[in-house]
Amino acid sequence: MVVQALELVQLIGTSANQIPSALLASTESGATGSAGNLRINTREL
Repeated sequence: MVVQALELVQLIGTSANQIPSALLASTESGATGSAGNLRINTREL
């Protein structure tokens, strides 16, 4: 996943289960292989 933002990236808030907002590259349990890359290009994170 590539996130390209000119100014900033903000992750704000939680789900109903109180799980915080996130950008993730992950695999499920039992999966094989790589989840891939997470690249964020921004001035402020």
